Amino acid sequence: MTAVYTLTLNPVIDVHFALEGIVPGAENYTKIRKKIAAGKGVNISRAFKRHGVSAPAFVLLGDSDAELYMKMLASDGIEAEAKLVHGQVREYVSLNDMVNNTETRICFKAFSAASSDAIELGSMLLHRLQPGDVVCISGGLPEGVSPADVVKLSNMFRENGALTVIDCAAMDAASLKAARPWLIKPNLSEAKALVNDFSAPVPDCSGGASDSLIARLTELSENVLLSLGPAGAVYARRIARETRKNTRKTPANGSAVPAECPDDFAYKTPQNGLLKPFCGISLPAVKIPHCYSTVGAGDNLLAGFLYYLVNVLPADPESFSAGGAIPEDAARKALETGLNFAAEVCSEVR
Repeated sequence: MTAVYTLTLNPVIDVHFALEGIVPGAENYTKIRKKIAAGKGVNISRAFKRHGVSAPAFVLLGDSDAELYMKMLASDGIEAEAKLVHGQVREYVSLNDMVNNTETRICFKAFSAASSDAIELGSMLLHRLQPGDVVCISGGLPEGVSPADVVKLSNMFRENGALTVIDCAAMDAASLKAARPWLIKPNLSEAKALVNDFSAPVPDCSGGASDSLIARLTELSENVLLSLGPAGAVYARRIARETRKNTRKTPANGSAVPAECPDDFAYKTPQNGLLKPFCGISLPAVKIPHCYSTVGAGDNLLAGFLYYLVNVLPADPESFSAGGAIPEDAARKALETGLNFAAEVCSEVR
C-alpha cells in the first residue's frame, strides 16, 4: 500500500489565543488557548491522523525545545523522527478575534541549520521508502538551507522510486524543474511568482486565456494543486504534447505524404482543436458558518487530496503510484476531499 511521509525543515510552535474583540494598548483576556506543534509537513501528518491514517513526520528541530515539540506530536498521535540542530524552534502567536473575524500574528524565527542537516534528515526517511510512496517536502527553509538542498532531497527520493510533492515558497521555477517533483502545491501569489506574471488572471479551467497560468505551471511539474484561498482550488495534470501529422512532397512522386512533426507549442483548446496541455478541474471552497483561522488550510487541502488517492481510490496496478496519470474523476473527488479537509481546519476554534 502506498505510504505518505512528510519532511518539515522549518517547523513552528503555533500558539493561538481566541478573543472576543482585541483592544490595542490594553490587557486582553481569553479562556481559549491552543498550543500546537506545527509546520507545513507536520500539518499534513496531523490531518492524516485526524482521519485515522498515519503519515510519519520527519522534522528538523532546534535542540532547546525539541523534547517539548516531540511530546506535543506524541500527544496528537503523530509518529515522528527528528534531526536536532542547535537553537530554538520558531514560534508564531496568533490572536484570533472571533467578533471581527481577524487574525493577528506575531512571528519569531529562530534556529539555523546546514545543508548536511537537511540531507541527513532525508537519509533518515530514505530507509523507510518503498517504490510508489509519497514524500511531501513542505514549508519554508531555515537559514543555512537552500533550494539546492531541496533539489538534492527530491532527487534522492525520486531515484529510490518515491513520488515527491513540493510546497515550498523558497523554490523558483529553475529549482523546481531540477527537483522533478511529481506534484507542486503553490498558492496563487506563489504561482504568479513562479511564472513571473503577477497580472495573470485567476484560472477557471474553461480553456480560455486565464488558464495560461496553469499551463505554465504544468511545465514545472506533471501535477499541480493550486490553492485559491476562499475561492477554492484547481488541480491540473500535464498531458503529453501532440505529434501532429503534416504533409510534405517527395521528389519521387510529388505527392504529399504524412510526416511526423512534433510541435512543442501546439495545444488543444476550444479555440484551435489542438492537444490541450493539461486536464484542469476547478472547484469552489466549502462554505462554513465561521472561519476562525486559515492557518494550515493549504496544508490540509494537500492532505485531503493525497488522502483520497492513497486511502480511498481503489487499488490499480496502473495507478498514479506506479507512474500512471490520476484519472479525471478520481482527481475531482480528491480535490473535493482536500477542500473538505481545509474547511475542517478553518472551522476549528483556535
